[in-house]
Amino acid sequence: MEITPPHVFAHPVSLQGITGGGGKHAPDAIAGNLIVCNRIAENRYSPLMAAIRSPARSTARAPARPAARRAGPSLRLDAQVCFALYSTSLAMTKRYRPVLDALGLTYPQYLVMLALWEEDGLGVSALGERLFLDSGTLTPLLKRLEAAQLLQRQRAPDDERRVVVGLTPAGRALRRRALGVPAMLAGATGCALDELAALTRALQGLRDALAAPDSPAPAAA
Repeated sequence: MEITPPHVFAHPVSLQGITGGGGKHAPDAIAGNLIVCNRIAENRYSPLMAAIRSPARSTARAPARPAARRAGPSLRLDAQVCFALYSTSLAMTKRYRPVLDALGLTYPQYLVMLALWEEDGLGVSALGERLFLDSGTLTPLLKRLEAAQLLQRQRAPDDERRVVVGLTPAGRALRRRALGVPAMLAGATGCALDELAALTRALQGLRDALAAPDSPAPAAA
């Protein structure tokens, strides 16, 4: 059974006008008019009509599929300070390689020599603290530099338990050849000297904050 929307019966005058006010053809005219009105209603209210004709069909929407998970802003690789530092360190070390090859040094060995050029005769433990290296990493470096006759290790005269690292004449002479290295690398950065100085201070502050014993530990996931 067709159910006609309520608005079809809202205007009986229009039906009368169509049928001419009565006559034997009035039922047919009324029926034809209802069909026309039904079709108009179906076109204008097709969603409503579909719901009326199929009352058993649920009108509830199917649950939406969960969207694919995307990394939030905090998990984007380029948003990580650690990755910026790590990748920059790799790029910096790559720049150092040809310059230090001419001096016969690797980058870690260059750091050891810088510390000793600044303060000769450091104890092994003090040198490790200066370079933020543990003994397992530092000892092989010292052995190689000693084999290259750039430094020597010996027991401290006042405490045989302490090992002191001192430069050899060749190690001190190498300092003169290395004087141009910082300027060469500074030029490769494209930064002004005051910018590099400010950046160095900022990175040192970050390092000290991270190395502080009361630095907050990362929250568990």
